[in-house]
Amino acid sequence: MKKALSIILTAVLLLSVFCVPVYAAENDKPEPTSGPWDGFFWMTGGPMIAFGGNGSSEERLVYYRQGMMSDSPIVTDNEAVPGATYDKESNTLTLDNVKLPETLSLYYMGDDFKLCVVGECELGYIRVINYYNNYSTSLNITGTGTLTVNKDMINDEAMYFYGDGDSLMHLDIAPSVTVDMYAAENATEQIPQNVMRIWSTYADPAITVGGKAIPEAKSQHRTETINETVNAAWIESTDREYQRGKRVTSKTDPEGIYAVEDVQYYTDGGYENRFCVTKYNFYPEFNMYMPDPAYVNQYGDRGIILTKEEFEAGYDYMIAPQPKKIRYTSDYREANRGYRGVKFIKDGEPDSVYIGLKYGWNTSYSSELGEISSYYIYKAHWNEDEQLYVTEGSAVERSKSAEELEAKGYTIATEEIEKRVTMKCWEKPAPFDADNRQESFDMVTRESDPDGLYVYGGTYTNRPFQDESGVIVYPVFYDEGNDGYYLTGYYGGLVGTDVFHVRDEEWESGDDFAYKTETVEQRAEVQYIDQNYKYDNYSTEAILLTKNGEPGKYYGAEIRNWVDGHKEYVVCPIERREDKGRYYQIEYTDESFNTIEEMEAAGYQMVLENQPVDYTVTGQVTTASMALFKDSAGNSYYKGYDGTVYIISENDKFTYGDKEYYIGTAAEGVESADLQQISREETRDDQMWWIEGTEYHHKGEAVEPQVYELWVNNEQFADDHLV
Repeated sequence: MKKALSIILTAVLLLSVFCVPVYAAENDKPEPTSGPWDGFFWMTGGPMIAFGGNGSSEERLVYYRQGMMSDSPIVTDNEAVPGATYDKESNTLTLDNVKLPETLSLYYMGDDFKLCVVGECELGYIRVINYYNNYSTSLNITGTGTLTVNKDMINDEAMYFYGDGDSLMHLDIAPSVTVDMYAAENATEQIPQNVMRIWSTYADPAITVGGKAIPEAKSQHRTETINETVNAAWIESTDREYQRGKRVTSKTDPEGIYAVEDVQYYTDGGYENRFCVTKYNFYPEFNMYMPDPAYVNQYGDRGIILTKEEFEAGYDYMIAPQPKKIRYTSDYREANRGYRGVKFIKDGEPDSVYIGLKYGWNTSYSSELGEISSYYIYKAHWNEDEQLYVTEGSAVERSKSAEELEAKGYTIATEEIEKRVTMKCWEKPAPFDADNRQESFDMVTRESDPDGLYVYGGTYTNRPFQDESGVIVYPVFYDEGNDGYYLTGYYGGLVGTDVFHVRDEEWESGDDFAYKTETVEQRAEVQYIDQNYKYDNYSTEAILLTKNGEPGKYYGAEIRNWVDGHKEYVVCPIERREDKGRYYQIEYTDESFNTIEEMEAAGYQMVLENQPVDYTVTGQVTTASMALFKDSAGNSYYKGYDGTVYIISENDKFTYGDKEYYIGTAAEGVESADLQQISREETRDDQMWWIEGTEYHHKGEAVEPQVYELWVNNEQFADDHLV
């Protein structure tokens, strides 16, 4: 046990040196943040340590919010990346001989976040991002190992720090760790050549080694161009009709003009239906009704959002005979609604179904999902009404490979299916020709020639038989000289020789030609909707119609609003299926009308019923703060969102709320290129810090072991007294 105490004390000292962040001690620096942020942000969920990108096909999360809800739990997964472990108590991510060509991304991890390097470690890129709430993240690299970043110079820099608002943000490298950074040539007029850079409000050196500034660290205050603006108003889309909800009357202001719109309102418990009420005032300057500027919700949008109880206490719907609006769908659209994901089963839960989605996003309905290297896993249940699976809440697992999920008890379900066999063929015998294409074709069997090669070539109508339709079958031959398969008679052959034209009834019978099929095992896919998916998402709104001389039949008129302001009424026959409680389109038609009068002249009548009255406005007045332009004569202009140039005058204004707006008049013969935008340059409070060049190297200093002497009652113990 000789010198045991000395060794133990030395180890304790080394650990304390290598994992403690160092800050420059100045009085005027911003207050550092400590530990991961406990808040929620929709883009990331909140704090996160993620590995991914740079050629990697998956994102692996070590520290993250498990689900995109503010109350979703935050978890640590120290098995996601071998060699990478995170300890929340010390706010330290340790890399132990980790060599990855990937990006390490850090979000909202605090200014005391430490990256402890053990052994030889390599990364493709490091980025530190704070999008929201001024919650800063910094990087303190500690340990005794070597960290190499962007060795292959694939990225413009090795490290990049960006934060919205007053983010402190700094980089500190401990003297004991070796850091090598590389960058491609990336100098621009705005950004000098750098191997790493930080956007920071740090008042002191934002790049330090052992808490001290280094000569390579440069900085400059950021500048930005401030465009002069004017409050402007103009009329646009004068012929277009805008639906503003339903007309209501106020119990406290019966003479006022009010309308209500249904909105989805987000709470911690999810989305709820709310009522958005807007008051409309008449403005003689435009001869139009405009929203009352006092009726603005907490998001800055039109209307005040009310609960059902609040709405009913203050307002009543205006009721009158109105065209009956319905929604209809079709069998095809209903069968193909929703999304598709990979079906998972879990050990110990034989009756449960889980669905895996790529990167957490819904995958559009398709027969093929392609390869997926990482999955977000959702639990789902079968919905009898919808005849589909419905996902439940947030993801239970995020960004896990199939192997990681299998270790947790999840297995991809498989199924046997019969699928068509395909082969690739050249269209004509000239593979060196740029116009020649090699494409995949469905293979076809022929009972009278079982050893022949044939492929499906599409359908035909009236060729070669009048008033007939069918399919085209091409024979395929192998060319030894070019070592490839080719279609025979692609540019037209003789029926029954080079090209076969098979009538529909012959093809459907399968007596001679038929698709070649095979039975294969593949992963099972589940069609599903999420809990927020509604009938409106896959149905069409229409006006319910009847037609003269066709009692008992119904039609739907879909209203299409065109850019020039005119409406088109597209009519199709529909039926009500009481077992589903919905309308379904039963035929496809292209009958359309430009006006209701045209539609009525063709025998169609709208079904009217007492219901809340629609509130619509024709045209709209846009108010906004717009960039100011001048011409050589000093006249003032601004440009509308559609590029129209408007001239403004001190004599043409109106007051809206607490602001005065210039009323723009379209300027005749004025070109945008002839105008000069009025702007000024301002220096910002924040700075850009960077390390110059395409390489930076810090060689770690060897730490000398320190031996401690043990004294008891003024007597030094000898080594043989140590136990």
